[in-house]
Amino acid sequence: MASSAEYVKSHPEIGNLTPLPASLHSGLVAISIFALLSFILTSSLFLYLTFKLVTWHLRKKSQAKSITRNIPEPQPVTDFTFEDGAFGPDGEFNKVAHDRNVQRIRAAKNKPPNQFLILIYNLIIADMHQGTAFLLSVAWIRKQGLFIDAPTCFVQGFFDSNGDLSSSLFITAIAIHTYLSVVKGYRPPQNVLYAGTIGIWVFVYCLSVIPLLATRNGRAVGGFFVRAGPWCWINEGYQDLRLFTHYIFIFLSLVSTTTLYITIYWSLRKQAQREPEKPGENESQVKTSHNPAFLIYALIYVTCTLPLAVGRIATMAGAEVPLGYYCFAGTLIASNGSFDCLLFGTTRHSIVFSSTDDIDVEDTGLETFAFMRTPEGRFGNKVWIQGGQPRPKGNGVGGWWVLGEWNCADAGMSQARMRTNSQESLQSGKENDMAIQMDVITSMTIETERNKERDLRFPDPARSEAPSITGHEQATRRVV
Repeated sequence: MASSAEYVKSHPEIGNLTPLPASLHSGLVAISIFALLSFILTSSLFLYLTFKLVTWHLRKKSQAKSITRNIPEPQPVTDFTFEDGAFGPDGEFNKVAHDRNVQRIRAAKNKPPNQFLILIYNLIIADMHQGTAFLLSVAWIRKQGLFIDAPTCFVQGFFDSNGDLSSSLFITAIAIHTYLSVVKGYRPPQNVLYAGTIGIWVFVYCLSVIPLLATRNGRAVGGFFVRAGPWCWINEGYQDLRLFTHYIFIFLSLVSTTTLYITIYWSLRKQAQREPEKPGENESQVKTSHNPAFLIYALIYVTCTLPLAVGRIATMAGAEVPLGYYCFAGTLIASNGSFDCLLFGTTRHSIVFSSTDDIDVEDTGLETFAFMRTPEGRFGNKVWIQGGQPRPKGNGVGGWWVLGEWNCADAGMSQARMRTNSQESLQSGKENDMAIQMDVITSMTIETERNKERDLRFPDPARSEAPSITGHEQATRRVV
């Protein structure tokens, strides 16, 4: 213990700091505010997604039970010969229906949730780790000092280490999955996805716990998690552990994520150039050939993560990095959770905010990119509404008689041109220029025979000629 105290005394940059300098106090206030916002957003989204996943799971089990209850019982066998098998006289037909119901039950039970949703869900958990770490800076503001012997210092360092690394790895996992889905057209099996997700969390915690146990919580250097600038993190006496258990994976994630998103963008760009869109066809197709906004994922990740990583590497190289720079870099990385919530909530809202019934729909979410849905040279989207084709003149219904413009002189009745199709109209008025109005016109033709007694089971056609209250129904009668 004496050597530990001596090490801290000889390295005052890792020891207690009290009172806080004015610049550091202001920096910690900024970090705490952005960390609080990030924690609120990530926690809210985490609770929302958890509720939706639990509701979907319960509804899936209920649906499977409902299908099971509604399966009809096999038909009874009356002759006991079992000529058509064990499913009764209509055994083959019943067997097909039974197999179909079994498949429906298995599909209701075994259909997994959307893979992107699972990865985003775990990224939000990682961002909660990160937000919690920087939110603990409120304790240093309240105490007007940073104390390495306080339990808050250990918790902050532990969550900071795990949060930074897990967030980077899950962002890289999302980039890899997007690349495989969009460029290669491959979707990994669900078991592989679950194994990879669990493996990331095990890997992250092992990189924190194993060095902690191996060094006996940094007994020789005054503690494993001590003051490292404006907050607590791994002791600078373990520079190699900082590099090989943390920052080497951060830089690999930065490089791989940026490379993957650039590759995805260029792949979509080349695809759009090879297959130019024909005018008037498939207007809703995703177009990225002239807009690099798809790279916003890599841009935000690099902007939030790189400054702090560069500062730590510079410190490891022996450079003097001012506390103001660390406060600026800490504010950026504390905002990482907020940016993730806003980014994935807007660009992939069809996955994050879809209905509970659509959780198991396999969707990449790329169709929800607002900047990717706008074709070149204009704003907004075209919407084409097309109704039924008009009926050719003289083409009636009924087969052996024709409805059209005809006159029944002997019956003393005339019939105007029949309209047998529903007709849609797009109308705009002074009150509402964007109104879409649909008028449905229904025609009814009644045939009667002369000199034949009316069947009392049916209504009198003479009393059915009045139109309904809407004025869009027409009643005609033909005498045959």
